[in-house]
Amino acid sequence: MKLRVITDYTGLSLKKNIEKCCVLSHDALLNTDGEKGFNTLNEEIQVKNEKISYEEKDHRLLWLNIIIGNIKNNITGIYHGITKREMPLFLNEQEYRFNHRKMGKTIMDKIKKYLQRSFPISHRQIVYILNISAPHFS
Repeated sequence: MKLRVITDYTGLSLKKNIEKCCVLSHDALLNTDGEKGFNTLNEEIQVKNEKISYEEKDHRLLWLNIIIGNIKNNITGIYHGITKREMPLFLNEQEYRFNHRKMGKTIMDKIKKYLQRSFPISHRQIVYILNISAPHFS
């Protein structure tokens, strides 16, 4: 799963954001909910862009809706709300949690590997990074 803040929902913006985080191939299939903006990807990837009947028990975007619901519940429940400035960090955390949810006992080995390659960062540096990135998300 890839999570990103997008500033608008136009076809060009959607295409640019998807190209940034995905390898597009004609073998891949993108399931959407009928939003016309996704049609800009028809040349690079297969797009199944049809309206969804959410009354069906197992509609094709069911798990995506469950994931989005869990993320929304984390915002209101665990974090008690987040600001636009914090959104990229929050989405990165949610992406990491979802993509590593089945690590089980090997999670500590993975964390050890990350820590060995990382370096300390101060609170001042974190605030600075958030401040310089704020114009991109406001």
